[in-house]
Amino acid sequence: IRMMAEQPQLFEQKIAEVRNDVNDETADARQDAEEAVRDAETTKIRYESQQARDEYVKGVQMTLTQMDKDIEQLRERGDALVDTKQDRFEESIELVDERRDEVDDALDAMNSAEPENWKSFQDEVENAMKQLKSAYDAAAAEIQA
Repeated sequence: IRMMAEQPQLFEQKIAEVRNDVNDETADARQDAEEAVRDAETTKIRYESQQARDEYVKGVQMTLTQMDKDIEQLRERGDALVDTKQDRFEESIELVDERRDEVDDALDAMNSAEPENWKSFQDEVENAMKQLKSAYDAAAAEIQA
């Protein structure tokens, strides 16, 4: 008789244990799902940032390709200069080469940055491009003078 009286208590205890286990498993599953959503959002942001950076770099590289052609044409025109004009032009074109290298360095820094941080390097690239254009214009002016 005593055993029969203890059975409902054992059943209730067992039911409570199962409920606790189910609640723990549900909480774990919810936490795993939330982490998966956060990971997916992070991946999406990273992908979109990488795409934006790649598009920006592609545009800069297209501009640089044209700039390289213009620089080469400028060098060819500068070869015809003589004496002090040639010397001044050579100094100017050396600065152009230095500025061109600075653009490459700025792009390398941007490309090695984490995709979501690329915009913090954009000003450096823009500034390097402006300095290259300015140096090019100064070298071109030496030919005109």
